[in-house]
Amino acid sequence: MSYVHLVEPTISVKLSQSPSLDTNLDIDLGIDLMGGESPPEVIFEAVKEVATRFPHCHFYLFGNVDFSVNSLFQNIQLVPTHEVITMDDAPLQAVRTKKHSSMVTGIQWLREKRLSGFLSCGNTGALIAASALYLERLPSLAKPALLAILPLFSTPIVVLDVGAQVVTGAEQLVQYAYFGAAFHQKKYGTKLPRVALLNIGTESKKGTKEHARAYERLIAMKEAPFDFIGNKEGREVFSGDIDVLVTDGFAGNIFLKTAEGVMAYFSHRTRQTVSVDATYGAYVVGVEPLVMKCHGNASKDALSTAIMSCTKFS
Repeated sequence: MSYVHLVEPTISVKLSQSPSLDTNLDIDLGIDLMGGESPPEVIFEAVKEVATRFPHCHFYLFGNVDFSVNSLFQNIQLVPTHEVITMDDAPLQAVRTKKHSSMVTGIQWLREKRLSGFLSCGNTGALIAASALYLERLPSLAKPALLAILPLFSTPIVVLDVGAQVVTGAEQLVQYAYFGAAFHQKKYGTKLPRVALLNIGTESKKGTKEHARAYERLIAMKEAPFDFIGNKEGREVFSGDIDVLVTDGFAGNIFLKTAEGVMAYFSHRTRQTVSVDATYGAYVVGVEPLVMKCHGNASKDALSTAIMSCTKFS
């Protein structure tokens, strides 16, 4: 493992040495079978697909299910749990009261270093709360955020936050800029990532007071390890001149799901294959070890891609 260290503020981003998957690595991944819109059977099928391709990875499936693992899959193990955090549960209350749920049990295993990473399609707020309560916090971010990767161009766009924190202050937005730039530098080798602030207009005073304050902070940084290119409207994100898009979790989540919907629409109208599942999930950043959040209704292909991505960062 290696770290990226930047100053003002200090940022630590933990990534694997290589983006390619080494099938000989001894990796233990936890998978939450419960709480999402995708049935446990769909998640299980995705795990089996990855387990077949990468027999040296070990998968621990947390949930209350009535199916068994075929003896052919010696690298898959079911971990029975007795409670489920649903999408309708109040996140923090659910984490505190449903300690035997698949999600909380998996996060606890992660804290105990019995796992290299953990993936869930369940309640986003609960996953963020459990990660913040039980896992080691990085000093880089005041609160955990969700980081997504949009593979729109030869070099993808990193977007954060896409749903962890609905209300975000100026200081957090600045932290997102540093963290996103460090992530882009490490993963894609970008020397000076171009960072933009998602807003309702390009003028410096546009948006909320927190957005305006964040703009002032970012534009005044003359020696930042990134190139702040100002406010950008949603339509400008697809111009190809942005590496990192900084946003609060409310707008970021709407932006991400709208982009996916537009891709699905044009894929249907043009009969061209467009991978809507390319945004297979989001990394919970600001904690360690690795936690990934997938869409509640993620398809088997999206889940398979997400699981394989976890092995690259574990």
